[in-house]
Amino acid sequence: MEVIRVLDKVKRLKVLDQLKKTYTIYPLDEKVAIEYSELYYELREKGKLISDLDLIIASTAKAYNEKLVTKDKDFLSLSGYIEIKLIQ
Repeated sequence: MEVIRVLDKVKRLKVLDQLKKTYTIYPLDEKVAIEYSELYYELREKGKLISDLDLIIASTAKAYNEKLVTKDKDFLSLSGYIEIKLIQ
């Protein structure tokens, strides 16, 4: 979502097509919703605030037992919850 949301429709469809060829695109489903609600509750109890979109991304990785590969250092705060690989 973050990658394509700033693109116009033509570019967005091209990039999405390439992403689908390279990566597995997971649905925003019940598994993700459950992981999201658990993570949100846990973080809220600790007084940590993270954007909903980042929480959805992290929850998707957790729900599908995937490593989260990102350039965004903000995700490092979730390293106790999911496996994070920071790239440059």
